[in-house]
Amino acid sequence: MANYTILIIDYEPRSIERLRIPLERAGYTIEVAKDGTAGIQKFHEIKPAAVIIEAMLPKRHGFEVCQELKQTPHGARCPVMIATSVYRGRRYRHQAMHLYACDAYLEKPLTDDDLLSTTEAALRHYSEAREAAVEDPAATMQVDTPQLKPETPSNGQPLPATQASANDPDEDFEIIDRLDSLLSDDPSKSLPNRNDE
Repeated sequence: MANYTILIIDYEPRSIERLRIPLERAGYTIEVAKDGTAGIQKFHEIKPAAVIIEAMLPKRHGFEVCQELKQTPHGARCPVMIATSVYRGRRYRHQAMHLYACDAYLEKPLTDDDLLSTTEAALRHYSEAREAAVEDPAATMQVDTPQLKPETPSNGQPLPATQASANDPDEDFEIIDRLDSLLSDDPSKSLPNRNDE
């Protein structure tokens, strides 16, 4: 891959190193921000090729940071990936990808191979989309993410979920709740849903 710059937004030194070392060995340039607010600021300063965000961050929750980045013109075309050891299972993957617009959802601990293959696939997809947009400006619409309504966190807790689709959002959450119970995910780690407000 080309010498892309990847922004890691994470606060825990060992976690940062577990991401940074294999990515640097693969030829990527790594920048780091250690809280959500600093991550958003650095994103706008350096305009990285990809972003990896820890879900649990000081100052701004990782899901909120992801959603804000994806609403920007550069973020709409930049792979933004969530990495977490807290929110594990299909329910959280669904929320992150469909409600907060992340491009990939990585559960820690992850292997170097998984990290690199996910990062390379995301960068390849967005590189192809950017090339298509240069050749045909109408293709720009194919890489934009859906517009999400801005949300305000309350009491420092993770954000409540926004509408998942044009379908009835309560129906979407009922389906997720049924899947969640079947998969035996730990409900104590759940992000708030629409019924938790």
